[in-house]
Amino acid sequence: MSKLFIGGKDTKPEIDAIMAAIQVAPGTSVTHAEVASAAGLDVNSTRFQTVANRWRKLVERGSAIRIESRDRVFHFLTPDEAHDRSRVDLHRVGRAAGKLHVRVSAIDPNTLSGERKAAHFILTRETAALLDSARRSAKAIQGPAATKPANLRLAK
Repeated sequence: MSKLFIGGKDTKPEIDAIMAAIQVAPGTSVTHAEVASAAGLDVNSTRFQTVANRWRKLVERGSAIRIESRDRVFHFLTPDEAHDRSRVDLHRVGRAAGKLHVRVSAIDPNTLSGERKAAHFILTRETAALLDSARRSAKAIQGPAATKPANLRLAK
């Protein structure tokens, strides 16, 4: 269930304790202190951060409920909230793709070796395609624009 690092400690016992104590349901919230007490950890410890992050990943993967942490509270998002958050994430990916394309385009291919020059042209083409796809996706989910009452006249 969890990966051991050299000299690390398995998170499975704490994860199992949290899973048994915390009921996950969309639209509910649970404080960090409640999760820490369920795992028997100090809320300010790095061990708590490790265990809580692993627990969140497992819950999101196993139940498809998205969890956000704000103000030391874990919020289990409703489908509507998760949808809105995913739209924000798509825009974030688009901005990152734009920055990547600018960085790749700024590289002078004439200073690269033969293999790298060929790979650079492919990289430039693929980042441009990624950016174009992100822009089209953002526009597709944007929905219709709000109409402005520019020609609206009030009756006397």
